Amino acid sequence: MRNKPVELVIAGVGGQGVLFVTGLLAEAAMNAGFDVLASETHGMAQRGGTVLSHLRVGNVKSPLVREGSADAILVLRQDVLPAASAFLQPEGLAIVNAACPLPLEEGRLMACIDAEPVAAAIGDFKAVNLIVLGFFLQQLERHPDRFSVPVWRFSDVRDILSTKRLKATGMEAFDRGYHYPTS
Repeated sequence: MRNKPVELVIAGVGGQGVLFVTGLLAEAAMNAGFDVLASETHGMAQRGGTVLSHLRVGNVKSPLVREGSADAILVLRQDVLPAASAFLQPEGLAIVNAACPLPLEEGRLMACIDAEPVAAAIGDFKAVNLIVLGFFLQQLERHPDRFSVPVWRFSDVRDILSTKRLKATGMEAFDRGYHYPTS
């Protein structure tokens, strides 16, 4: 285990599955032998309100990610990018559900997936978060330098998903996100 924890902020809106995605990633990290702390911080009382979920993996005492220290942010809806981007460290990775996102500061890496058309193609508009999650795992493999410890792997998260009671399209959504074409 490395000294510095891996820190992730997952952002979306209430009712979008932010906590579901956080739970999947937390379970995968624990299954891989890592210590995990997680916490949601905003908007859970109001459906449609901004929700920020913090996930810290490693030797940590607090579940909250400090501003400017997240290794990555996972943004399930573009309009919450400004709230999440404050947590991203200068060398961080931003995964954003957007066709054309807002620019980030120089040095930060952003990868985008337009998940709504993918969800429409499989007939499940509620599967957007699984599409973005699959894409996040693809990007971690494309940019292994972003985390010095490989915390999450596609196959591990897929195995956990297979135990959940998902609609038939859930696993397809996750796989499509992982195989989403990138330039």
